[in-house]
Amino acid sequence: MRNVLDKVPSKAHDEVRDALRDIYYARSVDEAKKLKDAFIYRYQRLYPKAVASLKEAPNLLFTYFQFPEHS
Repeated sequence: MRNVLDKVPSKAHDEVRDALRDIYYARSVDEAKKLKDAFIYRYQRLYPKAVASLKEAPNLLFTYFQFPEHS
């Protein structure tokens, strides 16, 4: 999250942070991927470096879904 936020103007941090949190707190990998695609669509023109940072490691981004959920 920090890598992405480093590439966004400070005035947009809250908005972008909220969008990233939606991705990371998604209930399923499918939902997370849809939110990631929506993030890319929304911010590609405004913050291309931030979007590039988000796209750097697509296979690693959602590995936490492979672990069992804590109860």
